[in-house]
Amino acid sequence: MRSRGGQWLNIRTSWLYAPWGLNFVRTIAKLLREKPSIKVVNDQRGRPTSAEHLAAATLRMIDAGAAGMHHITDGGECTWFDFAQEIGRLTGATGKVEPCTSAEFPRPAKRPGYSVLDLTETERLIGPMPDWKRNLAEVTPRLEA
Repeated sequence: MRSRGGQWLNIRTSWLYAPWGLNFVRTIAKLLREKPSIKVVNDQRGRPTSAEHLAAATLRMIDAGAAGMHHITDGGECTWFDFAQEIGRLTGATGKVEPCTSAEFPRPAKRPGYSVLDLTETERLIGPMPDWKRNLAEVTPRLEA
């Protein structure tokens, strides 16, 4: 549609998770149940996003007549380490989360240190995004084992 001049909506998101499927939240919850400690990078910042929040916010964007490129994530920001600590706290896991650097945890693809998406335009259209801790607290009781 874009190349033909029609209306289009492209949503960008980050750090997507849900109570089902393969994702960071379920993986960390499992590891913290099974291991005495895990290391998680503390030098990469971003915005977690509940898949359920993403779906609801996307519908609100459509209802608001949004067009073009927009960002939808949970509100606030954190590091992967902060995110993992909150997962552990909310699930009551006994494992400990220890911080490490990206250099200590090499990945096949290089990750940016700061990948916080700008929500200004999205929040102008549909209001403030709920904080990531609130959305995570709604998801964790329903995590599939």
